[in-house]
Amino acid sequence: MTKEEPSKGIPPVALYALIGTIITAVIGLITVYIQVIIPMIIQIQATQTAEARNISWTETARAQAPTFTPTITLVPANLTPSPTLVTPTFTLIPIETPMPTSLPSPSGSEYCINARSIYVREGPGMTYNAFGALTFKDCLYFDARDPASTWIRISAGQPGYEALEGGWVRSDLVRPTDFEILPAIEPTPTPEPPPTLTPTPTLLG
Repeated sequence: MTKEEPSKGIPPVALYALIGTIITAVIGLITVYIQVIIPMIIQIQATQTAEARNISWTETARAQAPTFTPTITLVPANLTPSPTLVTPTFTLIPIETPMPTSLPSPSGSEYCINARSIYVREGPGMTYNAFGALTFKDCLYFDARDPASTWIRISAGQPGYEALEGGWVRSDLVRPTDFEILPAIEPTPTPEPPPTLTPTPTLLG
């Protein structure tokens, strides 16, 4: 009697294990499909539906939007008078500017006061009345002297000294001292003062 050879197929235990692994994999795929794939499909469909609704609403709003047609009114140009610009005409009138009148130069020679203050008198002498005064800051022209050269006369035509024209000052109170270059003149005699009347007492009896 011959012995039977053992079977070369998959053992039952390994076969059961393989079937269990396949079933577990299939269940995992189904679970992934239910939990991941189906929500993604639903989300994509919802997004497409919303976009389709937005597009439809936009097209409907555009179709229903009122159309404004601008109205253009043509106005004839000859109905509106155009302003006329008038250019003013200016006439230049020459203005005559008076020429400055040159004052005559005073005659004589210039002397400066050599004292703090001196009198100006009506004649060459202390007996004449004083009508003005000069100070050491004054330098002016003199045109004459008395024969003794002790007094000199103020020239006319000097701005600022008009009130002193013809007045006399002592020559020893001015500088320089070259008075001989001035012409000598005879002074006007000093008027004598009026006599003083002495009242006569009246005796009452």
